[in-house]
Amino acid sequence: AILAQAYQPSPQVSSPPAQPAGIPIAAMGAIFSIFEEAMNNNPRLKKAKNRSIKLLSTAWWLGGHVTWTFCTGMIVLAMPVFFEYERECQLFEQMAQTQNAQMSAAAAMDAAAAGK
Repeated sequence: AILAQAYQPSPQVSSPPAQPAGIPIAAMGAIFSIFEEAMNNNPRLKKAKNRSIKLLSTAWWLGGHVTWTFCTGMIVLAMPVFFEYERECQLFEQMAQTQNAQMSAAAAMDAAAAGK
């Protein structure tokens, strides 16, 4: 019984604080709705909004297509060149190893012939 009395809410009902005189209603959270209402009521702002939306959507479309074209071009045109270059580098390394092996074999044979 004592615990139930301790956790009971107070009988005072708090009312929301009174709005200060100099602050308009928009500052209390309705700023976006007031802004949207102003945008829809002013024809010049509405036209500017529509043009901005059209410009952004066109820019997004164009940017996506340019990115896709660039990436596809790199895959189709540049990647085979990179692979061929890497294969040629490996070929030159292999030729250098073969040449070094032949040179050291010839030097070892000359040393063996001179030692007899």
